[in-house]
Amino acid sequence: MSLTVIATAALAAAPVLVSPALPLPAVHPIEVRQPSSSINTSHAVQQDPPTGDDDESSDESSSDSSDDSSENSGDDESGAGSNDDTGNNDTGNDDTGAGDSTRPAPGAGDWRAEAAKLAAVLERSEDPEALELADQLAALGITAGGRSGPTASGGRNGRQNAERDDHGGRRAAEAPAQLLDVTDWKLTLPGGAEGDPTEILPSELRSFVEDGIFHLTPEGDGVVFRAEVGGATTKNSNYPRSELREMAGGEEEASWSNTSGSHTLEVRQAITETPPTKPHVVAAQIHDGSDDVLQIRLEGTTLAVQYNDGNDQVVIDPDYQLGTPYDLRIVAADNRVLVYYNGGQAAELPLHGSSWYFKVGAYTQSNPEKGDEPGAAGEVVVYDLALDHGEAPR
Repeated sequence: MSLTVIATAALAAAPVLVSPALPLPAVHPIEVRQPSSSINTSHAVQQDPPTGDDDESSDESSSDSSDDSSENSGDDESGAGSNDDTGNNDTGNDDTGAGDSTRPAPGAGDWRAEAAKLAAVLERSEDPEALELADQLAALGITAGGRSGPTASGGRNGRQNAERDDHGGRRAAEAPAQLLDVTDWKLTLPGGAEGDPTEILPSELRSFVEDGIFHLTPEGDGVVFRAEVGGATTKNSNYPRSELREMAGGEEEASWSNTSGSHTLEVRQAITETPPTKPHVVAAQIHDGSDDVLQIRLEGTTLAVQYNDGNDQVVIDPDYQLGTPYDLRIVAADNRVLVYYNGGQAAELPLHGSSWYFKVGAYTQSNPEKGDEPGAAGEVVVYDLALDHGEAPR
């Protein structure tokens, strides 16, 4: 089936969403590489009162299980320690249905699945007509990765490299900030002194590149976050990171509560490297003023949502293969956290609290004391990234 036929069917299947007069350009065969996804990019954050110097508290938690049980005071820069019961993780040991999976029923959604495949091809094209068709599909909420539903931005995805050159083609990004919207993020790197790693604020991040730890992929379609196990750590952590920390309004640190409003992180990423001796990497988190609330964590080949200081987890992929891109969506609202993996609901967790914020990147869960060489590393590639803070769903 040709791309044009699929596109025509996709657009015709939703007549109430698109104008019948909308022209359908011819589409040429295009090589598929890494698909991207459509993500909401609004950033109106409802702030909790500042909690002081609370960044990077105890991300390592007790999720390192038996070999790291002595380190569960973790990465708490506020001095609170990871075992401080702040009331943010009121889960006990009850998974309460975490792991229930909901998938779209066959039939009505089949045309969207076909259209999403087409979107994956179109979004990587340099052909102006193909890009125009990608925009038409995105207006219907149809994008690569199979997600559907209109976005607040109405655009193709959350990326910043959609500028066109004089011939209508897409300009290649030169810095990570041209590919990802990092307006509301700051970056912590494994450089600098122990306990005082390098930090890049949003104003500096717009043009920042650091070979080896924060840079574009050779194809220019993703941002590499890499942290070697011998790198500098934050003052209360034993592990290095190349990781974004959510901000609000540029220079102010984000701090919100899932007891009010809805707070969403959407990211397309791939974990591409783990240390050989202790192959553990955290790729995304919700954090609070003193500890991690939730981690998306790879241990060997097991990709899981870990919470309750690492004592509980929901496995979302038991056989994850390094380099495999996946779509992750985390929604914190109504005193709970929902985690979606590749479009399906993977976990529903009874977590609630305040002073929360998102983190994304490579938080390598090893160091030379664990037996890994200083040059061993954790690495994560991020292809798409967006935040949304709005009203809680009714």
